[in-house]
Order: sequence, then structure tokens, then C-alpha cells
Amino acid sequence: MAIIDKSIPPYRGNSSVFALDTSRPNPGFDFRPQISIEKTLIKYRSSYRDSWGDHKGWGVYKEQLDQYLAYYTEADVQYQQAIDCNGVPIEKLRPQFYQGKSNFQYDRGCPCVLLKLNKIYDWEPITYQNAAQLPEQFKALWTSKFSDYILVQCNGGNDVDQDFIYEIKYFSQMNTKTIGEFHRNFFPYVNQDGYRSPLVFVYFKRIGTNVLINVECRAYAQNIDHNDNLEYRTGSVHFELIVE
Repeated sequence: MAIIDKSIPPYRGNSSVFALDTSRPNPGFDFRPQISIEKTLIKYRSSYRDSWGDHKGWGVYKEQLDQYLAYYTEADVQYQQAIDCNGVPIEKLRPQFYQGKSNFQYDRGCPCVLLKLNKIYDWEPITYQNAAQLPEQFKALWTSKFSDYILVQCNGGNDVDQDFIYEIKYFSQMNTKTIGEFHRNFFPYVNQDGYRSPLVFVYFKRIGTNVLINVECRAYAQNIDHNDNLEYRTGSVHFELIVE
């Protein structure tokens, strides 16, 4: 009688649900805070921590980020498999923006949004190996370190939205501030015990207030395709911001 290994999904690669509407497995993108799966709007008054009348304060967003990041506060030391962290606390491996920023700047009207790639079993990124392979907007920024990373960039959903995004900074493993990155050492995901997905923080340092801003964030690697179909969106994530 055959024994089924429950840690290995029966459908993976091109048979995976994540491969729908594309010729190869392609990771989805996700963000936090997201109060409900049906809503992609982050709306609050920076002067209110909690709910106030018809307006929501920022407290609910801060609390969700705290809850999500709690999983990153302690390492499962017995499950270290790929690299020896030499006893470095796992919080040091998180994007540096989190440390000492207890409100994630929401109270200052500068929301910080956490990005992560959805897990696909046994998927590995094919990263860019030289400037010629890069999308045009990254070529002037090329450094050899890029060859180890999936790149991340956020922009307004259209030109009007972009006009209200004055300054963005990124906090991730390479900590370049001008773009975000996921290190390829986090891949492949094969149901490892203690596995934690890499994170990128996008800090909207200066944005327009009292206006709806559509934001699109994209992940870039040679084997990440962008499909903007609302039902099968891959390689990118969309959300909206309103700061009052």
C-alpha cells in the first residue's frame, strides 16, 4: 500500500492551482494590514487611534501588523536548515523598519504596508544576473547584489494616483530604500518546519491626504509573470490608501 506524504502537495508545478491561466507556476502577492479578505482599502484618520464616529482610527491596522509579526519574534532553532544564523535574534532578520517603530508611522499619516509572496511548493525564482536582463526602470540601479534577489516596486495605479505619491521608501533584507527585495535563499518552500516567508515593508513617507490613492506593487524576477486579471492576479498586488 502506498504511503502518502502529507507534507508534499499532490498538485504542484503546472498542476498547482497557482498555475491557473499561465504556462508556469507563478506566485501571487499579498499585503498586510488587510482587515478583511474582501477589502483592499486602508482608510483611517491619523489623529485617531481607535474608531471615532464614522471614521476609523489607525489602531486596528497597527494591531494586525503586530499580530502578524509576532510569528517572527522567536526562532524555531531546532528547525534551522539552510544557514547558521549564529544566534542572531530572528527580529534582526526582519526588515529594519519594524524595530522601534511601534505604530508603523500610521499616527503620522505615513502608513507602512507589509508585502509578501504567497508560498508555492518547490518554486524557485530565476533572478536577474546582469543589467541587460532588468526591466528598464531598474537598469540605472543595477548592482551585483541584485542577482540574489526578487525585486519589488510600488507605484500609483495610474498617472493620477502617482501624482499623489510623493515619496516611498522600502525596508527589506538588502535595505536599499529605493526598491524592495526578497532574498532567493528563502526559496524553495517545501513545507519546512519553522519556515517564515520573507517580508518587505513599503513606507509611504509622503502621500496626498483626503484622496483615494490606488497602489500597485509588483515583484520582479525572470520567471514571475504579471497578470492583472482581478480573479487570477499574479506577480502583483493592488490596494488603496486614504489618509485623512
